[in-house]
Amino acid sequence: MFRATKQPGKRLIPLLILCLLAAAGTYSAWDALSRSKQRYKAGLAAALENRGDDIRRFHQASSGNLIAHGGGVGPYLYTNSAEAFADSQARGFSFVEFDLLVTADRHLLAAHDWDMFCQFTGSRGTPGTLDAALQLKINGNQTPLSGRMIHELMLQHPEMVLVTDKVSDFELLLQEIPLPQRMIVEVFSPQDYVRALKAGIWYPAFCISHSIALQQAIEHQYPIITISAVLFLEHLDTMRQLHHQKVCIMVYGTEELDCRQFIREHLGTSASLIYTSTISPSDLP
Repeated sequence: MFRATKQPGKRLIPLLILCLLAAAGTYSAWDALSRSKQRYKAGLAAALENRGDDIRRFHQASSGNLIAHGGGVGPYLYTNSAEAFADSQARGFSFVEFDLLVTADRHLLAAHDWDMFCQFTGSRGTPGTLDAALQLKINGNQTPLSGRMIHELMLQHPEMVLVTDKVSDFELLLQEIPLPQRMIVEVFSPQDYVRALKAGIWYPAFCISHSIALQQAIEHQYPIITISAVLFLEHLDTMRQLHHQKVCIMVYGTEELDCRQFIREHLGTSASLIYTSTISPSDLP
C-alpha cells in the first residue's frame, strides 16, 4: 500500500505564523512603550515650563548646605519637634528635614513613622487624630509639630528651607504648608515627579535607591535628585558629571561613613546638599 510521505513544509507554516505573531506583539509592545515615554517626556517638559534656572537654585553649595536630618542633630535626631527646629536654626542650618505623616483626620504631623512616634511619646497606640497627637510630649519634654505649626515656624524664619518626604498627597501638603518655593519634596517614581510639579510643588526631588532609578534620572534629566551615600560613591564619576550639569544632588545616609570627611571631599564638587545627623554648619571651618 502506498503511504503518503510527510511534508515538512506543512509543519513549518504554523511555526512561521507563531513567529510572525510574536514579532508583531513584540513590536506592538515596544511601540507602546516608546509612545508612553514620549508622552511622559512631553508631560514633564510641560510641567517644568517657565521654571527656568530657578529650579536649580540649590545646585551651588556652601558650608551651610547641610540638612538637619529628622529635625535636628544630637539629642534632637528624628524627634521632628519644635525644639529640634529651634536648635537647628541656632546651629546655623538653613535646611531642616521633617518627616510628615497623615493622621486619621487627614492632617499633617511631623514624625518619622508611627512606631517611632509612639516610642518617643510613650503612647500605647497610634493617636487617631492630630489633636490627640499634639497632646503628647516627645521624650517627655519636646513638642510635636503639625503641618500648620511648621508653616508658622517657617514664616518666623524666612531663611529656612523645609525638606520632606513620605507625603504623596501634595495638595494636602500645600494646603497646610503653603510655601511651595521654600520646600524640597522627595518623590519616589517618575509619575509622582510630574504629579508633584502639576500640584504646585516647586522643587520635587527624585529619590534614587537603585541603579534603574539612576538611569531614569539621567534619561529624564531631573534637576533635583536624592541618593544614598553608598550609591553616590559607587557612581561617583556620574555624580560629578551630573553636578557639572547643574543637577542638585542631595546625599543621605552619611551616618554609615565619616560624615565630616564626606562633606569635606564632596560638598560643592559632586554633592549640593548633604543630610547630617551629627555635623552642624557651625562645626565646619
